[in-house]
Amino acid sequence: MLKHPDTMCIAEGRFEPDEISGLASEMDVVISSRLHLLILASITLTPFIGISRGSKITNFTNQFELPEIGSVDALNMNHLEDEVIRLFNERMEFEKNSRSSARENVNATRFCQVIAIRFFGFTLSFLLYQPLGLLLA
Repeated sequence: MLKHPDTMCIAEGRFEPDEISGLASEMDVVISSRLHLLILASITLTPFIGISRGSKITNFTNQFELPEIGSVDALNMNHLEDEVIRLFNERMEFEKNSRSSARENVNATRFCQVIAIRFFGFTLSFLLYQPLGLLLA
């Protein structure tokens, strides 16, 4: 049960990446088990906490030297609360330490091109990594 539900933000609906980045930049801390939200938070230098769903989240948070706080299957709420408070109190330090990692993520996306295809009512997105010429789904 949330102690202060009036102080949180749940965004429902469909949003473009720039809208999500804008929302993330307004938050004190972003908590997510979704890699793309964590990437967008990192680009805006917003402190974030990754809840592991597999190695992608763990590998990404390790780039920022963030501790593992648990997974979607086993989350320690006390540890999560402690990490939120730490990041809230040390936001400037997080921003300073995160600049190089965020810059690397932005630079990596400069070489990528997104291709969206409508197929039987579904939008399929592909990421084309130009230097290697690979098509990644």
